[in-house]
Amino acid sequence: MGVQVTGPAVPASGTRGVVASMWRWLGCIALLALGLGMPAHAQQAQVVVTASVVPRTVVEAATPAAVVISAGDIERGYVESTATYRVRSNDRRGFLLQVRPRTARAEAVQLGVGAQSIALGEDGIELHRPWQAGAQQILLRIRVRLDELARPGRMELPVHVTFAAL
Repeated sequence: MGVQVTGPAVPASGTRGVVASMWRWLGCIALLALGLGMPAHAQQAQVVVTASVVPRTVVEAATPAAVVISAGDIERGYVESTATYRVRSNDRRGFLLQVRPRTARAEAVQLGVGAQSIALGEDGIELHRPWQAGAQQILLRIRVRLDELARPGRMELPVHVTFAAL
């Protein structure tokens, strides 16, 4: 009694013999497995598989991280700038927002519009943000103190902002 194993049609590109051979081998292995079966005295076992998802926070800067200084800002002694970020996290515990000063010029950070301003010390600040499905938009308002050495123009944001999964 012969066994014929067929597979899907393959274009005549020189690989037809390899594919046909592969189908024959798969058919032989399947017949062998069915024919042998498990002996009556064989034991069975169950395997439990668990998986865990690594907490992750993805950040996209929505606005450039720079401060534009005008002559009026220098006269006033400070400039306020904003930085906007889009943040997605898969951790239902939320994520940690960390703001660290790069220079002594950064004085205060305000999270969102209408939020209370937080003084930025040497060590910076850490704020827990709750989880939200989809992306969150985080708006930071940063106040930068200007001294007599400041000149009108553009400067790099004087804080380092990071987001971390819990």
